[in-house]
Amino acid sequence: TGVSTGDLMLRMDSLEREMDKKWRSVESMLADIAQALATGQAAAGVEPAQSEPQLTPEQPTGSDTRYDFGLRLWPAAQCGQCQARCRNRGCRECQERFCAPCYQEHRTQCPGRFARR
Repeated sequence: TGVSTGDLMLRMDSLEREMDKKWRSVESMLADIAQALATGQAAAGVEPAQSEPQLTPEQPTGSDTRYDFGLRLWPAAQCGQCQARCRNRGCRECQERFCAPCYQEHRTQCPGRFARR
């Protein structure tokens, strides 16, 4: 189609930056909502929930081999190594969340992988 790999990489980086901006906006709105709920609950004398609901995790799809731990709205899941957003995905063996680049490095050294043998 005449599109170079470099052009595709640049476009993908641009889309990822755009998506990160949108996630920051959503996170900000969720923080505001969480604060409003906490304030409203405190005013009403209601104890906050002790744990957040967890949905059934799904296996990764496509080329992303990280384990999907399921939906997590707040706080946003961060990479255990570099603190980047990781969309609540990571290593199934050791239950750590990782961004894609850090996971590639981690999966060759995962302590959980060796413990299963």
